Amino acid sequence: MGEPMNVFVLSHRCGHCVHRQVVTGVAQYETAKRGCVGKPCPVCGTRPRAEDDLQMVAPDDQVDAVGRGMLPWDRSAGSVGHTVAHDAFARGDFAQSLRQQMSSRAGAARKAEFQALSTAFAGLLGFPIGNEAYERRDFGRALVWLTVAAAAVRHPTEVAACHLYLGLTRAELGDLRAAATAFDTAAARTDADPVVRAIAADQLGTTRKALGDLPAARAAYQLALDLGAPSTVDKAGINLGTLEDEAGNQDRAHKIWERVHRTAATPEYRAYAAHNLGWHWEQAGDPGKAYRYYREAASGPVPEVVARASDRLRVLPPPRRRFFGRDR
Repeated sequence: MGEPMNVFVLSHRCGHCVHRQVVTGVAQYETAKRGCVGKPCPVCGTRPRAEDDLQMVAPDDQVDAVGRGMLPWDRSAGSVGHTVAHDAFARGDFAQSLRQQMSSRAGAARKAEFQALSTAFAGLLGFPIGNEAYERRDFGRALVWLTVAAAAVRHPTEVAACHLYLGLTRAELGDLRAAATAFDTAAARTDADPVVRAIAADQLGTTRKALGDLPAARAAYQLALDLGAPSTVDKAGINLGTLEDEAGNQDRAHKIWERVHRTAATPEYRAYAAHNLGWHWEQAGDPGKAYRYYREAASGPVPEVVARASDRLRVLPPPRRRFFGRDR
């Protein structure tokens, strides 16, 4: 027997804590997760189908040496999937959440106990696990963890971030209506970080446009533009200008594209704005101004824009040169 280690097993199938155990040796550690395969979750009844559906969690002070192959009692066991700072178990959000939910449940059923554990872990680890899964394009797993995290976190920016990534995940899974709802929830959190809100608003505009709700798309892009986050303001401006132009609001579209062209943070978005301004002036009957903007776009860094602008340059006559006030 050796030093005890507190281990918890989380299920990627449902986002719940399905097992907890104090282990004192390699054999117990290795079987803690394996023994959960095929058994119903004590909260919802979902059964993990394989060890890959499960993840071990333990306080990091007890497994600092795991990465070097050294557990407190043996060198031969595998690694722990996620560690949590020891203080997070004793103090902070995890302990507070757990105490609040279990203080009135002493002696309650096992389901209630594991529901409390699950909610605490969802607030602590749900977003990191969900985000990791999203980056690996494991959208099913991401959906599970981001959903439980969104219900558990309390800080406004964390709530907005969970819903932003829920929207991205839903969009990848092809559920655009659910994606729009998630983006809308994130963008509407006025107490959250404006950068997170702006990204969500920009994604909301794209999603609403894909759903055919153009007024809602314009409103979303306008919010992203108003929030002014450097990572989204230029893209939102290009897209909003396009929707305004398609809606017959050419003067407004022109002003928006002029703003992007003047203040764009990257040459890519300046090229997009130049192309669209060329289109605006071509439609307005001023081929000279159109030619100049198209020429700028054709020399930019975006291949698609270069191709489109070059096509227009082949159609438009070049501006006439002037010498001493006379046309030549």
